[in-house]
Amino acid sequence: MVRCVEVLGGCEDAFGQVGRIGLRRLLRALARTGQPIVLYMAMRNLAKIADELMRGGLPPSTPAAIIVSATMVDERIVLSTLDRVAADAQAHHLGAPSIIVIGNIVNVRERLIDAVHMAESEAAR
Repeated sequence: MVRCVEVLGGCEDAFGQVGRIGLRRLLRALARTGQPIVLYMAMRNLAKIADELMRGGLPPSTPAAIIVSATMVDERIVLSTLDRVAADAQAHHLGAPSIIVIGNIVNVRERLIDAVHMAESEAAR
């Protein structure tokens, strides 16, 4: 059960002089909630965001996923970890539009895919 929702603007220079301290505190606080974190429009600041989340206490091995062009025919998904997510985004030449998902919720994806395949197999019988 999700206990909190926080919406952050990703289009603006969130790490600019005005919002730097407040955003860093917020990211570090989010890291301590134990809840999934979903970022939209955050590719430009992904390395800084990941760093602040780790400073807030999330382990570097925290699962992360980048979903580019979700629900479209050219959808791409890259699975990673918090300490590698920014480098993996660059290595795979990922850009906008994208959603970044951080937390153990990323591991649920495989179970959901398995469940869908099982349901399809049973329906085909």
